[in-house]
Amino acid sequence: SAQGDVVTAPSALTDAEKHWLSTHPDIRLAPDPDFLPIEFIDSDGQYMGIAADFVSLVEKKLGLQFQITRLKNWDKVLEKTKSREVDMWGAATPTDQRLEYMQFTQPFIELPAVLIARNSIEGRLTLEELVGMRVSVISGYGVHDYLVNNHPEIKLNVVPDISTGLKRVSFGLTDVMIANISLATYYLEKEGISNLHLVGESGFVYRWGFASRKDWPELNQILEKGIGSISEEEKQGIY
Repeated sequence: SAQGDVVTAPSALTDAEKHWLSTHPDIRLAPDPDFLPIEFIDSDGQYMGIAADFVSLVEKKLGLQFQITRLKNWDKVLEKTKSREVDMWGAATPTDQRLEYMQFTQPFIELPAVLIARNSIEGRLTLEELVGMRVSVISGYGVHDYLVNNHPEIKLNVVPDISTGLKRVSFGLTDVMIANISLATYYLEKEGISNLHLVGESGFVYRWGFASRKDWPELNQILEKGIGSISEEEKQGIY
């Protein structure tokens, strides 16, 4: 649309927004270091992945640069963000817990969280059938909050990262892992785990956008403008 083209120039920011940016030159973005293919820190310390591509596109369109903060895992990211040592996230989904201290933009990536179990479990599983089973989820991820809020009857085995969760299911320490489909598929291949398969949907769809600290509403507006200026072709190119 013609309107979309207008936003591609940094001048699409209002004077107030430009002023806000000039008084906040160091906006610290902490990626999830281990969230392939969405976002990760590679062996050279570079910020990579689908979200990283969206971040650099928005930086280009808005004429700014974020400061990448490298932390050990997602729990650390949450901790530092709550203490305001981190200002924004590159790919996050709103949950009640997070809305207390963060604001979210419209999503630019959407993927379902799925149920993964050993090959010995045949047929499909539903969330209702998980009652009484040992279910692994990654600490502080969107689906973790979703299950705590909506399915307190499911007993959760909380793990620090995806590979720990998948290995626990693979070794029979837990019965099911619930995780986003692209992350799970990527790690099953990477770790060469061949005794697990997809057995159902969780009903939770991850919709990832940017998140920024709630006490900086200006940043949320600026990021929305950045996303709004991304064309469908550019999105497809990133995917």
